[in-house]
Amino acid sequence: MKSKKALAMISLTLALAITGCGFKTSSEPNQPSGNSKEPTQTTSTGNSKDIIEVSTVSPSDPYLKFDEGEDFDKNSVYDAYEQDIGVKITNKWIADISQFKERVKIAIASNDLPDFLLVNAAQLKELTEADMIMDLTEIYDQHATEETKKFLTMDGGMQMKTAMIDGKMMGIPSSYNPFNYQFLFVRTDWLKELVIPNESHGRSVICTLRLMAFAFISVSMLFCNLLHTNSSL
Repeated sequence: MKSKKALAMISLTLALAITGCGFKTSSEPNQPSGNSKEPTQTTSTGNSKDIIEVSTVSPSDPYLKFDEGEDFDKNSVYDAYEQDIGVKITNKWIADISQFKERVKIAIASNDLPDFLLVNAAQLKELTEADMIMDLTEIYDQHATEETKKFLTMDGGMQMKTAMIDGKMMGIPSSYNPFNYQFLFVRTDWLKELVIPNESHGRSVICTLRLMAFAFISVSMLFCNLLHTNSSL
């Protein structure tokens, strides 16, 4: 039971520590999962459509806007996890982002943890020393997809080391989100000076940057030459 829930967590590939509680399927009534690291003994129906329910806690983002009818507890991202990989995520609580770290501290101190949660390095060490979270080493090695492993080791394995304590993988490291928007801010007066349209996109952005870099270097060299000339007078 512990293994099945942990495999679901590997599929989520979030930055988290996993408490290793038992899972609940869609055919069972909701029961308290408890705070023990040991799994709750439950019985799966064997139906391929069984849903594994896992709980977490989330920081609220004041700039995050949901589509109509969606919120932190019911949204297209949570729906996708449930529909695509059979994992239903529920929130034990939502806290303002400015209070999230403090709420996590309280949850750890009171041993009132969800199935997985976002923690910092100090909290990961604290949870490990208190034996409150699972060792994911074997599960990750055997069951994480090659795509997941490649993604988490693209930096040469540096980020994976942040989740290792005494040679054990005690969490899944936070990773760059490829779905985040990437913005590049460019001074429009520079674009006008170089006669470059500000609608540049794709490969043309690279050309724009090269032109701007060349122009900047040329201006810098001219400025340095002027300073050298003036100092020689």
